[in-house]
Amino acid sequence: MFLGLLISLLLACVAPGALSSSPADNLLVLTVATEETDGFRRFQRSAQCFNYKVKVLGHGEEWRGDGQKVRLLKTALEQYVDNEDLVILFTESYDTVFASGAAELLKKFKQTKSKVVFTAEAVAYPERRLEPKYPAVREGKRFLGSTAFIGYASQLHKLVAEWDGADESSDQLFYTKIFLDPVKREKINITLDHRCRLFQNFHGSEGDVVLKFENGRVRARNLVYDTLPVLINGNGPSKVRCPPYSADEATVYTHYLSCTVLFSQELHHQKRVEKFLQMHSSEYNNVKYVGPEEASNFAEARNAGIDICRQNPECEYYFSIDVQVVLKNTSVLLSLIEQNK
Repeated sequence: MFLGLLISLLLACVAPGALSSSPADNLLVLTVATEETDGFRRFQRSAQCFNYKVKVLGHGEEWRGDGQKVRLLKTALEQYVDNEDLVILFTESYDTVFASGAAELLKKFKQTKSKVVFTAEAVAYPERRLEPKYPAVREGKRFLGSTAFIGYASQLHKLVAEWDGADESSDQLFYTKIFLDPVKREKINITLDHRCRLFQNFHGSEGDVVLKFENGRVRARNLVYDTLPVLINGNGPSKVRCPPYSADEATVYTHYLSCTVLFSQELHHQKRVEKFLQMHSSEYNNVKYVGPEEASNFAEARNAGIDICRQNPECEYYFSIDVQVVLKNTSVLLSLIEQNK
């Protein structure tokens, strides 16, 4: 639920390109998508929001396995090998969205002082036996992930130059073995995004992330490292799930399911309350009406509402209002949720 809400909010932009004035000429995004899915179209929409230049590899090919991504990347890099200034982001697309623009991504990449930066994960995969070979880190995630990496075109060309594996083989194991070789790691100048400054993987880390609302925009904030990652990936069992939408939509609709507890002690208002419920109860996920005949007091009624929320694991917010209060701001609930109040 949280992940779907996050992705929907990240994609709520005014128009394609509205969040970035111009694409970065020295950044190119490469991704593999053998077929168009809802996830791929969502990725493309987020790239358009932030004006990224995206080149899709393998479209129309039969999907064979993760090694296919390395083969396609190796072929694609041939035309960029002599471009010393070009930075390439290689990322998955079916379960990934951008949270910010190219300028921030490039700035954070260059601050690492490395030529290639891989996403980092909490678990060594696909071979746990390699865990002891990983360099120790003071802070952050220790193990290499292959869902996204960024680097200079010439260095990425060196990274995949030795690839001769089958399409069905593991891309992550291939990159892991290069990273764990001290000579190759130093020669290519590879590091990991240990503190999720560039990339955020949700697999095993969903509890690390909250929504940060600021100036009408929303970002995923990593609470553990106090960082704002640029690329969000729902890899593994945490696959991104949110409603599909068309590229010409101006906004993305997020549906909030709400439950209402209505307590009335005034007998003369009962007919009005019942009429309101008859007309509008279908607009709510669930309604519990405590009428005058039940002789409850305010405290019991309020506690009943809180208990319903507590018993529902999907209930994230509880809003209580007394009858003498008049709300004039129709956006009050959204504003409170945005500020996590």
